[in-house]
Amino acid sequence: MDHLLNDLNQQKGTIETDRLTKVTDLSKQLVLKNKELKQLEQGVKDKKKECAKLSQDLIPQSMEGIKSLTLTTGETVSCKKDISCTIKSHEEFYDFINRRGDGNLMQVTFALGTIPKDIRDKIEAMLLVTFGISVESKLYVHKNSLNAYFRRLCGIADTKCEVPLASIDEEMVSIFPYFKTNIK
Repeated sequence: MDHLLNDLNQQKGTIETDRLTKVTDLSKQLVLKNKELKQLEQGVKDKKKECAKLSQDLIPQSMEGIKSLTLTTGETVSCKKDISCTIKSHEEFYDFINRRGDGNLMQVTFALGTIPKDIRDKIEAMLLVTFGISVESKLYVHKNSLNAYFRRLCGIADTKCEVPLASIDEEMVSIFPYFKTNIK
């Protein structure tokens, strides 16, 4: 009987050793794959930077004065000036667009749509007094709507310039002009 128990323990030990060896080997593979993945991700980051340099700097500089061109492969290359905007002061921007009659561009996050500031203040006060609810309202403009608004306003999108880009208050809205290359 002791002999059978010894054989069983030996087999069990071999099975455990085999399992541990397999887990160790698989873990080593995972470590290597994670290292490969990090290298590939860094490679993708580097390629994105290279593409951005070509698309936003080198091709637009080279195409100055050229509206578009067709490559021998059939793709059409064109460059146009574009912008990316970030609101720094929602209250100032809110006042700015309201003075211009463009207040419908901005929404308040408690989903009341576009409302005048005095009415918004009254709603917040009413919620506090009536229900004891302290509200922090936030003003919001969708990024694409904001970019489209300033493209039109500043004449970036082949429209007449109503307000020069340089005259926009940098404390109110950050505007980053850049070129975008399209290949179709």
